[in-house]
Amino acid sequence: MLGVYILAIAMFLIVIPTASSAQLFEYNLQIGAFGDSASIGNIGVQVEIKTHVSDVYLPDLGDAFWVGNILINGAFIQFGYQLSPSYSPTCLGGEVTGGQVKCQGPPEYVENRDARWFWEYWPNVNTIDFYYGIGEAHSVGSEGSWHLYTIEPNVANGWNFVLDGQTVASFNNFQYTASKDPAFMVAEELNISPVSTGKLGPVEFRNLQYLRQTDREWRQDTSLIALSGCGVISPNCGTIPYSISVEGPNDILAGTGLQTRQEGELLWPRLNTPHSSSMRRD
Repeated sequence: MLGVYILAIAMFLIVIPTASSAQLFEYNLQIGAFGDSASIGNIGVQVEIKTHVSDVYLPDLGDAFWVGNILINGAFIQFGYQLSPSYSPTCLGGEVTGGQVKCQGPPEYVENRDARWFWEYWPNVNTIDFYYGIGEAHSVGSEGSWHLYTIEPNVANGWNFVLDGQTVASFNNFQYTASKDPAFMVAEELNISPVSTGKLGPVEFRNLQYLRQTDREWRQDTSLIALSGCGVISPNCGTIPYSISVEGPNDILAGTGLQTRQEGELLWPRLNTPHSSSMRRD
């Protein structure tokens, strides 16, 4: 299942203090959707996400809302926004190696309710090593504002992270490559407790698109498949308190108090096309 694979990827996401706290994470919860099989092999993804500003308290280390890809070279790339107040100085960019942060630039404290864009690139999804960047204070606007998050190749054969049509960061340590799996968008919560706070979202996502490698054109997904999972170190964490509401084609709400969905459930169908093939994994 895609959810199980992604959950293993995201264990160390979001809060990046100057001293590693990775060993404290018990599990994370994810709710959202991924696209149809036609999006496999894309070289870019984008989605509109409606900013939802809320307080984040311990034991919740932070919430993130993003679009991303698992790549054929074994890497994982994502771009979106996060809410993650820091309880120690937080590096806004750098590399995490062996759980230790190599910070680029001076760290700073992130206040609560400060929604910022972020990106991450994991060269190998089976390790805790990754590169990342975090935006300036309140960089994704106020409550209820819509913003377009885009990951696309750049002229240096790396990646650009584009917010509302403006490149906010680039990553050229590795060349761009196509996706291995369908593109996806996810709302996510991390905890250091075996009991979830249950206060994620709701956050709205719409217009999931992928960049075709063949003609370099953006194409809208023709179906959405539910992602609903929990567990990294503690896989049996009980009932997932998050759910999904389908607002229309390529438009979903993800968070607390919505309709419960099963992992792999077809949310919005591509007519006359079975979706089971898009759930296959090597």
